[in-house]
Amino acid sequence: MKKFLLLIIVPALLAFLLIIILLPANVEIYANTDEISGVVSSLQPRAIELDGITIKAQPDSTTCGITTVAVISNYYNDTDFEANDLVAKHGSKGTSDMAELLGKELPGKTIASKSNVTNEEMIRDIHASLKNNNPVAIYFGAPNPFNEPYYDSHGSVVCGIDLENESITIGNSYGYREEISLVDFLNRMSYAERDRYTSAQRFVWKFTQVNKNQYFLVEGKNERGVTAVIVLFSKSRQPESESANAKTSANAIIIFMSAPALPSAHCADVFKWRKVRPSDIKRLR
Repeated sequence: MKKFLLLIIVPALLAFLLIIILLPANVEIYANTDEISGVVSSLQPRAIELDGITIKAQPDSTTCGITTVAVISNYYNDTDFEANDLVAKHGSKGTSDMAELLGKELPGKTIASKSNVTNEEMIRDIHASLKNNNPVAIYFGAPNPFNEPYYDSHGSVVCGIDLENESITIGNSYGYREEISLVDFLNRMSYAERDRYTSAQRFVWKFTQVNKNQYFLVEGKNERGVTAVIVLFSKSRQPESESANAKTSANAIIIFMSAPALPSAHCADVFKWRKVRPSDIKRLR
């Protein structure tokens, strides 16, 4: 009887395992940008790169999420947190609660969490966010230095986009800034090219829904890093500023980028471009 059961059970188990191994993983592959060609050609400005983002390196293989939160928190709050500072503060590594932790670090701001959206919607959202001076937190496939040569799901920050050259700039939580093509970005956001991932990860994907195109947006326009022109002039040559949003004080005027044109014919001597924050503007006033 035992021999009979073994003759039935063992082949059945082997057949089951073979089916599992041969089943394709539950991921979609986007190997080109045809789907988003309309978006790529229509969005303006063509290139955006955020200033003031300091990349941090995660201290171990499990802290990419909280490192991403630290980078974004530092950008808005002018702090210098490391990942472990926020782990101690919140008691979490941000693996599954990134939106919640971003909300705690950015009180008063709304965090929108998105996943499984179309590539077109994702690129539109990322471009609009960067245009408003807001970085975008993402989970995507990335080479894992803790388990080479494999890829893994990895939290990082999008801090730039160049539609003319079809590239994305990533503040990678492994501690470096990288520029990758839109094709590579779409593939990595959808966890395509599954041979790059471990056998264990591919096995899990056979039975679970993959959260492709997962990202987190800070909503609203961010005034951090407003570009202004500081023009120095003599009192006897004060410029007219009818077409500019300007504030005169002593020997200086601040002309914001919303001005359609600089009153260059009336300006004296020195033009100085610099990034200023709202607090700087108040002090200059």
